[in-house]
This record gives sequence, structure tokens and C-alpha cells, in this order.
Amino acid sequence: MHIVGFGEGCPLRRPVRGFVLGALLAFSVASAHAVAPKAPPAKGKEKDRPEPGERAVVFDDRYRPPAKDLALTPANEKKAEAYALFMKGVLAEEAGEPEKALPLYVKALAADPTNVTLALRVSSEYLRRGDSTEAVELLRDTIKAAPKDPGAHLALAYVFLKSLRKPDLAAKSAETALALDGNNFLAYAYLADAYSQLEQSAKVNAVLARAAKSDSKDPKFWLRVGEMFRTILIGENAKKASKEAIERTNTIFNKALAFAGNEVETIHQIANYFAASGQLGQAIPLYLRVLSLSPEHPSIREKLAYSYIQSDQRAKAVAELEAILKADPAKVYAYEMLAQIYEQEKQYDRAVVNYEQVLLLTPNQPSAYQRVAELFAGPLKRPDKAIDVLTEARRRFSDLPGFAYLLARALTIAKRYEEALAAYEQASIEAAQVQDNLLNGGFYFDWGAAAERAGRIEKAVELFRRCLRMEDSPEVVAQASNYLGYMWVDRNENLEEAGELIRRALQIDPQNGAYLDSLGWYYYRTGKYDKALVELLRAAEAVREPDAAVFDHLGDTYAKLKNEAQALNYWQKAQELEPDEKIAAKIKDAKARGVVAATGPVVMPTPKKEE
Repeated sequence: MHIVGFGEGCPLRRPVRGFVLGALLAFSVASAHAVAPKAPPAKGKEKDRPEPGERAVVFDDRYRPPAKDLALTPANEKKAEAYALFMKGVLAEEAGEPEKALPLYVKALAADPTNVTLALRVSSEYLRRGDSTEAVELLRDTIKAAPKDPGAHLALAYVFLKSLRKPDLAAKSAETALALDGNNFLAYAYLADAYSQLEQSAKVNAVLARAAKSDSKDPKFWLRVGEMFRTILIGENAKKASKEAIERTNTIFNKALAFAGNEVETIHQIANYFAASGQLGQAIPLYLRVLSLSPEHPSIREKLAYSYIQSDQRAKAVAELEAILKADPAKVYAYEMLAQIYEQEKQYDRAVVNYEQVLLLTPNQPSAYQRVAELFAGPLKRPDKAIDVLTEARRRFSDLPGFAYLLARALTIAKRYEEALAAYEQASIEAAQVQDNLLNGGFYFDWGAAAERAGRIEKAVELFRRCLRMEDSPEVVAQASNYLGYMWVDRNENLEEAGELIRRALQIDPQNGAYLDSLGWYYYRTGKYDKALVELLRAAEAVREPDAAVFDHLGDTYAKLKNEAQALNYWQKAQELEPDEKIAAKIKDAKARGVVAATGPVVMPTPKKEE
């Protein structure tokens, strides 16, 4: 548990110019008092004034001694001495000589050991220099001189916790401080930390219970206690926290809220807690309250928009983000968040427009180029635009071989296969030099697919085999196995190994429609038309969207089974999805022979046991 150290905020060197000026004036008066008066001028001199270089006499105690009631008591003399030493230390710091300041501060404490504030400052400096022993001795002396001040006890607890790693002693000091001031957050925090280091969870829980019973009405106290509860009970992952832990922590933050009034930052921090712990129903109203109290708050609309996104209130998130951009059109994060929302809504054109604004404002952001290119190459089906974006990205980020890889994939989608193969070759060279983890099974699978489509079958086989040798991701193994197996089946080559590869893919993903189609086509090539029909009908049901290749395969299989009406039915379905000259020829031939396409549901045949 992170605890703020007592020494933070009080370094040995800090500006005290106004303080020094007042001290210098005091010293000037004191110096004037200390000047010995000269004898009265002899009669006959024309002017009674000091000789050149003499200091004027402000007060001459030979004529009027000071009143007795103005004389300092011994105790006050010590304090005056301590103050003078302290001011000398300040002047040393101001002169850029901090090494001379510390001994003066130590002497000041020796003259007035009750000065807890100075003691904390000096002990902090000892800790900074790595001298924990001196810090402990100094603090113990201060406690003897000022036993009722909790500050020195807390400082001692801190030293035992953080420097000396003695949580048992830290606990004793923190307990004493807590007895002196029951509403001191640091006392609770140090005590809980000490018991935590001692692995005494029951005592940690008892400290939390004591803190929860405090009668403090300070919202900042409750904020800090709430953060302590969150750290101890919830941790970094609120999803794994128990319902009881969440409720106990909520109670503390709600106490802070009860005393917060209209303190904007306090309400803001409470809202942040609820948002971070996934309680958006409590966070959003608080963010709105902050917005009403402080419409120009620098980050509140962003957090409100994010909370709306997380709670699936996208329209409200869009409204907040547009308000941010209306006030400041240069807010990059607002464009990024809008782009992500539009992607989720499948409004890809709007998503691209916002990503392009990101590129306009921050042209050196690689992730924006990648996302724009992926949208153009994917759902927008504009691979040529993706190629343009990635070509520019390659120019800007020549040290990132990932863009060569993305460019190769976009060229493949655009059916510019020879260019794609060249881009893959270049990407492999660059990645081997600076990012060899890019050269994984997925990379060689994509390269192999491009080679197959370019008609480089031997190259494709080499790349798929390389993918299967090195890849351990089941998904990629299944894809590569199916692709290589189907490639051979479609070419009516190497059928035995092809069948093994396709079955391997189906072992990994048994309900994959593409893999079922491959198995059905394998059975077709091996003359097992009944089994082919069973697998192809299963494939037609399993694919997410109607697939022209599956329908074409079904047509061919029904033709082999002498069911020309169903064959024509499926060829026509395939032709409607993806017009193809070969399928058109089959349809024309069937109709020329007087075949009429079948209608109505297809009855799934009963599969036969494989021999």
C-alpha cells in the first residue's frame, strides 16, 4: 500500500524570500542597538553628526535602560537563539549552500527541541542522505520534548516502515499518534501498512473498522480513507472483489460525498472511484454534477463520455464528444473515441472520417494509419484506399516492418498478387532485422495464401508447411491445415495427405463451415458422393452467410448422384451470389437437356459409416 511520506513537501531547500526579508529588517534593528555610541561632541563644533563611516545611534541605553518587563525569560532566550540559528540556515539555503544549512538547523533544534515542524524537516533530510539512525534519534528527542504532538510519532512510524523495515515498531508509533489524534488519516494508513507487512490481516481489518467509525466531517479525510479501503479491499481489479468489499468501500466514499457540499474536486474524485470500480450508475450522476458546477472543467466531459461508452449509452457519449469538439476542435482523443463508437455501430464511413481527423492532427501516430487501412481493406471493401494509406505509412514509418506486412495483405485483397508477394518478401527482410517476432505462423499463412492465388503453388506449399512447423496457435494451425488440404483437393492432387490435413482442422474446430466444405469436396474427389453430400449440406448450414463455393460443390455432388433438379437448384444459387462462367455453362447445359430446378426443403441424407 503506497503511503505518502511525512517528509514529502518539505525539502531542505525551498524559497522563503519574504520570510528572509523580514528577518533581515529585524537584524538591521538589532545591529543598530548593538552599536556603541561615541562620546558627545566637544563644545565649539559647528555640527553634531557622525564622522564619515559611522552608524547613526538609534537607541543609547546609557541614558535610558530598557524596561525590566521587556527582558526575555531564559526559555524565550532559547527560542530566540533557535530562531536566529534557523534564519542563518535559511540564509545559507538562499545563498545556495544547503550543506551549511543542516548543522544550523540541528543547532536550532538543540536550542528549541519542541519545534516539531523543523524536526520533521531535518529528519527528512537525514533520510534523504540515507542516515536513518540520525533521523530516529532526532525524532525520539522531539517526542520527549513535545510528547503530545502526533507529527513526530507519525514521522517515526514512517521511518520504521519505509527505511528500517520494522513494522512492529512502526505499529507502536502509529498507535500512539492515533491516540493523540483520532482523525489523522496517516496514523490509520501507517498502522494498516504495518499490520499488512506483518501479515496480520485481522488487525488490518480492525484498523479499517476504526477508521470507518471516525467522527471527522472533513471530506478529504474520508476520501483518503476511502482510497485506503479501495487499495486494501478491492485492489486493482474490481471485478474480482467481493460484494462485501465493494459495499464497505462504497460506504466510505458516500461519507465523503455527504460532507463534500459543492467541492468540485472532491465530487470529481468520488466519481472517479465509482467509475474505476465499474459502478457507472453512481459515477455518471456525479460527473454530471461536476459538469453543472464547473462547465469548463478540463476532463469531465471526457470521463462522462467514456462512462457512457462503457455503459453502452453511445448516443449520449457522442453528444458529449461533439460538445468537446465544438469547444475545441483540436481534441484528438474525442475524434478517437467517436471513431471507436462508430465502428461499434458499424458506421464505418463515419469512423474513417474521425480517424482521418486524428491523422490530420497527429500525423505521426502509427495506430491511426493501421486502423484506417484496416477499415478500408475490410468492411468498406476499398482495398485501393487502404493501399494508399499504407504506402504513406511506409514512407513515414520506414522502421516499422508491420506496415509492409499490412500493405502485402491489402495488395492481396486487391488481387494484385505479384505486388503482394514482393511486399511479403520485403516485410520478411525488414522484420528479420528489427522485429523478428512478426515472422510467426500467421505471417507465413498469409504469404502462402497470396502465393496460391498468384498461382505459385510450390511456393505456397513451402510457406504453409513452414507455418505448420512453427505455429502453436490452434486457430492458425487449423486454417493452414485446411487451406493446404483444400488446395490439393481442388487440384485433385496429393489427396491422402490432403484428407489428413482437413480432418486435423476439423478436430480443432468441428463446426467450421469452410472446413466441412473441404471435407465434403475431399469425399467428392475420392468418389464417395454420399458422404460428400452429407458434409456439404452440413457446411451449407454452418457457414455464417450463403457461400457460392459450397453451393457449387453441392450442385456437382447432386449431379454425380443423378439428382439433376437439385444440382441445377444449387448451381443457380451459386450463380446468384457470384457469377462465374463455369457455373453458367453447367446451368446452360442442364436447361438444354430440359432439367427443371428443384424447389422445397432438402432432406438431409443419412451418413454411411466410413469404411
